[in-house]
Amino acid sequence: MYMMKRGVRLALRTARGLVLKPMLDLKPDSHDTKDACWPGDADPETISNTDLEEWIRNNRATMNHCAGTARIGTSEEDSVVDSNLKVWGINNLRVVDASVFPTIVSGHSTAPVVAIAERMSDLILKGTK
Repeated sequence: MYMMKRGVRLALRTARGLVLKPMLDLKPDSHDTKDACWPGDADPETISNTDLEEWIRNNRATMNHCAGTARIGTSEEDSVVDSNLKVWGINNLRVVDASVFPTIVSGHSTAPVVAIAERMSDLILKGTK
């Protein structure tokens, strides 16, 4: 929680810099910790730890792209799908999404997922068994 609070305070300070502050429509009297945007109105120097923690607890969510949960591999022992993305031991079932990545990509996952989907659609249409 300590690092999360530091991160939110840093974001608030950054938003109040010379470039962004004139673009903000701050409502300094706002105190709705259930509002996802509320800390944007709070002064990072005076917002209490209690209020900040309450906001974090009310508004936290995962913002990631899961990957690697059905990894591709060369054998049933080390993977869920083969090189044609067919699930080992189950007929007519393929997995075509980020879960087949053996490791998480360093960038956004959309482009690699589209590439895999395009490749698999070509193989499926050509009748790859």
